[in-house]
Amino acid sequence: MIKRFTLFILFAFLISASLFAQQIQGTIVDENNEPIPGVSVVIEGTTKGTITDLDGKYALEVDPGHIKLVFSFVGYKKQYFPMDIKEGEVKILDIAMEPEVEVLDEMVVIGYGTAKKRDLTGSISTVKSDQIMEVQAPSFESSLQGQAAGLSVTQGSGLAGSASIVRVRGIASISAGGDPLYVVDGIPITQDYFITGNSGAMNNNPLAAINPADIESVEILKDAAATGIYGARGANGVILITTKRAKKKGFSVDFSTTLGMTEPTAKPNMLDSKQYLQMYQEAWENDGHAGRAPLPGGISWEDAENTNTNWVDETTQRGFKQFYSLGINYKNTWFSVYGNYTYDNAETFLTGNKYIRNSGRINMDFQAGKNLKISLSLSLSDATNFRVPNAWSGGLGAAMSTALPIFPVYWQRDVWQVDPQTGDSTLAHKKGDFWNNGSNPVRVRELRKDELQEFRSINTGSITYSPIENLMFKGDFGYDYMNLNEEVYEPKELILSDHAGFAYWTPHFIRNYNVSITGNYNWNIVEDHNFGVLAGWEYLRNSRYNENYTLSDATGFMPRNIDKADTNLI
Repeated sequence: MIKRFTLFILFAFLISASLFAQQIQGTIVDENNEPIPGVSVVIEGTTKGTITDLDGKYALEVDPGHIKLVFSFVGYKKQYFPMDIKEGEVKILDIAMEPEVEVLDEMVVIGYGTAKKRDLTGSISTVKSDQIMEVQAPSFESSLQGQAAGLSVTQGSGLAGSASIVRVRGIASISAGGDPLYVVDGIPITQDYFITGNSGAMNNNPLAAINPADIESVEILKDAAATGIYGARGANGVILITTKRAKKKGFSVDFSTTLGMTEPTAKPNMLDSKQYLQMYQEAWENDGHAGRAPLPGGISWEDAENTNTNWVDETTQRGFKQFYSLGINYKNTWFSVYGNYTYDNAETFLTGNKYIRNSGRINMDFQAGKNLKISLSLSLSDATNFRVPNAWSGGLGAAMSTALPIFPVYWQRDVWQVDPQTGDSTLAHKKGDFWNNGSNPVRVRELRKDELQEFRSINTGSITYSPIENLMFKGDFGYDYMNLNEEVYEPKELILSDHAGFAYWTPHFIRNYNVSITGNYNWNIVEDHNFGVLAGWEYLRNSRYNENYTLSDATGFMPRNIDKADTNLI
C-alpha cells in the first residue's frame, strides 16, 4: 500500500512538472512585418533548438537559469538574446529580423592574377556562366555575341562545331589575322583554325572542345594596358576563360539538360520540273532550234515529266540537339573538388551533319598550409564531327545550282511481280542504285564518309605561396594536347573508276607547353592609393606533327579500320 502511494505521488509530480515547464515562444517577422518560416532558434552552446512554422511562430522548452538564444536565417543578421528563466515561467519573445546587406568587391581576372573591378583603369568586360549557357551555339564563343561592349562575334556558318569570327574593338589589320588570344585558367591554348588546311565552312574549330558548362566566367581584355603582359600575342585582345571550382562547403550534385531543334530559317524557292522544262524549251527555241530540246544527263522527256525532285528538301533536315551535364562539388576546410561530365550531340540543318562530344573535367584545390595552396585542373574531350559536302563542295550548294529537278535520286528498275494466288504479272518500278548521270548531292553524301575526330586535353597546375601579407609567389604549368584525325572514305560506287576505293587518313598532333613563375607585391600606401610590383619568367613551347596517308586498290575497308602499321602507303 505504501509503495503504491509513493508511485502515485511521483507520477503526480512528473505531470505537474510537465504542465509548468519553462517555455519561450513568440513570432518572428521580417523588415516588412511579414512572418518568416524556417528561422533557426537555438540555445547557444547546445544542439537544442527549433524552427519557426509557416506563420513565423516558434515554441521552445528550456531549463531554468541563464541562457542565450540565437536567431539565424539566410540573408538576415544573426540576433542574440540573453535571458534568465525561472522555474515554470513562460516568456514571450517576438523578433523582427534585419536584412544582412553586404557589399562585396567584384574580382576580375587580369592575366597573372586578379584585381578589384573598381580599382581597374583598363577596359575589361566580364561575361558570367549563366549568360553563356543561355545561348545554344555550335561553340561557346558564339554565345559571347552581344554580351560585351566592343566585342564583335559573327557566326561563320550553322554547321556542326563551326567557328565564329571574333573581333575585339574592330578589325586591326586587313591582311594579318585578327583573332584574339584565348587563355584557359592562365594558360594560352592552341587556336589555329587552319590546322587541317582550308576546308571552307568545315575548318576545324579548336574552341569547340571547350565545354561551356565548365566555364565560370569570361573576361575580355581590350586595351594595351590589359593585354600588354601577353606581348604581341595579345595585340588583337585577350579572352580569359576561368573554369568552375567548388565554392560551398559540403557535397552537392548538379544535373542539367537542354533539348532543342534547328532548321533553316528560310529555304530558297526553286523551280519544279514542269517550270524548268518550260524555261529550258523556251531557251532552246530562242536559240533558233526546233523540236524538243535534248535534256541533260540523257534523260528522256517522259522520265523528266514524271520526276520532280526538290533537292533543297533532300539535303536539309530538322536537326535535334541534346545536351546533358552532370556535375559534383565537394569542399571542406583544406580540400575542394569540382567534377563534371557532359554529353553533347548537335545535329544541324544539313542532313547527316552533326557534332558529338564527350567531355570531362576535374578541378581540385589543396590548402597545404596557411600560406600554401596547390591547384590542379584536368580536362578531356573526345569529339567527332560528321562532315557533309556543302557550299562549293556540293550538298546544299549543289542543290541550289547543278542538281536539277528533273534528276532523280535513284535509278528506277522495272520489275515484274507475280501474284502467287492469281498468277497475274504486273510491272512495278522499284528504287535501284543512286542515279549518277549528273549532279546528285544525296549520292555523294550517302556514299562518302568524312569524319574529323578530335581528342583534346587541357591541363593546368599552380602553386601559390604567400610568405607575408601582400606578397605572393606563383608557379603555373600548362599542357595543351590535341590529336586530330581526318578520315575520308570514297567507295568505288562514288568515284566510278577501276579502283576499289580510296581512303585518306591525316593525323595531326599538337602539343603546347607553358611554364611561368611570378612574384607579385601589392602595397596599400593610403586609402585609395595602391602600389604594385610584378616580376616573372615564362617558357613557351609548341610542337606540331602531321602525316598524310592515301590508300587505294583495296577492298573491304572503312576509315575506322585503317591501321597505319599494317597498310600499304603510297
